[in-house]
This record gives sequence, C-alpha cells and structure tokens, in this order.
Amino acid sequence: MKTHGLFHAIFLCASLSAQAAPIVYSDSTFDLDDYTQQRYQAFPVLGTVVQTAQGNPGTAVEVSYASNDTVDIVQGLFRGDFSYNPVISGALGGIDVSLDRYFSPARDGVALGVGSFTLRTFVVQGGQVYQAVQTFAGLPAGSTDQYVTLTAANLGAADFGLYDFSTNVLDMSINPDFAQALYFGFGMRASDNVAGFKEGTLRADNWHLTLNPANSVPEPGTLALWAIAAVGLLALRRRPATTRAA
Repeated sequence: MKTHGLFHAIFLCASLSAQAAPIVYSDSTFDLDDYTQQRYQAFPVLGTVVQTAQGNPGTAVEVSYASNDTVDIVQGLFRGDFSYNPVISGALGGIDVSLDRYFSPARDGVALGVGSFTLRTFVVQGGQVYQAVQTFAGLPAGSTDQYVTLTAANLGAADFGLYDFSTNVLDMSINPDFAQALYFGFGMRASDNVAGFKEGTLRADNWHLTLNPANSVPEPGTLALWAIAAVGLLALRRRPATTRAA
C-alpha cells in the first residue's frame, strides 16, 4: 500500500507538470483574412495593407504609405485564434516573441536610413488593446533593403500598457490580467515629420509566439513531492527482507 501511495504521488507530480506545456503560434504566410486591423495615423496618408510575395522568404504582410504631410502611422494586425485560455492552461506567466521586420523609407525620392526598429506586441482583453514595445538598432541609408529579426523574451503583464489607436497614447500604468482570457497581435510603425514627399514600405514576416504558463516549471511544492516520493522509493528498495519461521 505504501508503494502504491508513493507511485500515486509521482503520477500526480507528473500530471501537474505536464498540464503546463507552452503554447506556440506562428505565421509565415499572412493571409489577411485571418486578421483584423486597426491603425493610428496623425494625418491623411495614402497607403495599403497587402500580402506580398517579398517575404523572408515566401509571403509576408506589407504596409505602404505616401504623403506630403507628417507621417506617423501605427498599423496593428490581430489574430483572434492566437489566444490563451487560463481556464485550460492556468495563468499566463510570460510571452516570447519573434518577428522579422523590413522598412525602406524615402523622402523626396532619396532613400533614408532607419533610425530604429520597434517590436510591437499587442494583447487584446475585454475589448481593450494593450501594447508592449521593444526598441532595436536601425539601419543606415543604403542598407535598408533587408529583413531584421526582432525578439523579446518572457514579456510579463507589466510590460504591456493600455493603448488607444485613436490617440496613439500608451498608458503603462494600466496592464492586462494574465489570469484572464486574451488574444494577440503585432504592429508596425513609421514616422517622419521633416518637410518633403515621404514614402515607404514596411513588411513583417515569421511572427512567432511562445506562451509560457505560470506553472510551466514545477513549483517548489511539486518539486518537494517529487523529492519525498523518490526518497520513499529508495528506502523501500533498501529495506532488508524479513523471514518467517516455517
């Protein structure tokens, strides 16, 4: 009976650990029928959002613009099926993100460099959009015709702030609840406030999300059960056999 109980404890520990496997989503084709879109733009901007064959490699999503006014655009794309349900997987612990980005801007027909790249990850919860932004080095003029891979690891709820597409205001004091259901999106931004005719092409490819449950690593209590069970089994194996008189 004691041996049975110890095996039961081990089975319970294994079950607790197994139910917290990370969830992985990725997209390298970008069928726009899979997405909903939102955009912030400071002034009227001529532009399109299309699927392009010029991915890294294959197909990607492309945002273009052309304007004589100041350009300040944040294009958001959201996939409702890239979601997380804490009822099934427990509270979300952290998010790993990877996205290949391309940006080729020009002003009055002259190619410009990219000041910086931003990795913009969106969480949608209860009808509200939350955004996390990481900034990476840009590219000098003449070398912008290439993709750059942007990554972020273990993004937590505090890395996301409430974002308003109508005003481009990001409020980092209001965060999502990783213990409630949510789904995900990504964004691209272009800005240029220097006089002249501005045009540019932004692309995104190979969007990859890894959603890590809060208990994806066994908690201390679970590890303690493992240790107790292992010690108990070892003790049983070492117990000397007893003999009975015939």
